[in-house]
Amino acid sequence: MNPNRARALAEAQQAVELDPNDAGKRWVLGVILGHEGRLMESDAEFDAAHKLDPNHADAWAMQAELTTEKGRPAEAIEQVWKALRLNPHPQGRYHWMLGQAQYAFRDYECAVQTLRRPETIARRHDVLALSWQV
Repeated sequence: MNPNRARALAEAQQAVELDPNDAGKRWVLGVILGHEGRLMESDAEFDAAHKLDPNHADAWAMQAELTTEKGRPAEAIEQVWKALRLNPHPQGRYHWMLGQAQYAFRDYECAVQTLRRPETIARRHDVLALSWQV
């Protein structure tokens, strides 16, 4: 495991141990576990986050990204739409995740429309800028 990821995982686990009733801490741990391939543990953290705060839009959006990666794009699309209903003016990453899920679902026309949204284009520029910093 990459040392930075190991540290992120340890920090997220400690945060959940300190405050297990914080939905934000739970979904962050879920994201890290998911990117480490620990999918069952990741799902458990997202389930806990949703139980603690079913209206946490970021939790639904971030889970959608992992759900797409797990090969369940239809479910991911539903998760992103739920996030968008909860937060109708999100950062571009919600639309980016929706476009990824639509593409994986082979709904290319919708994916193109989503990924061409101004919010999504701004997100791509953010990703490009971050990649230059690495």
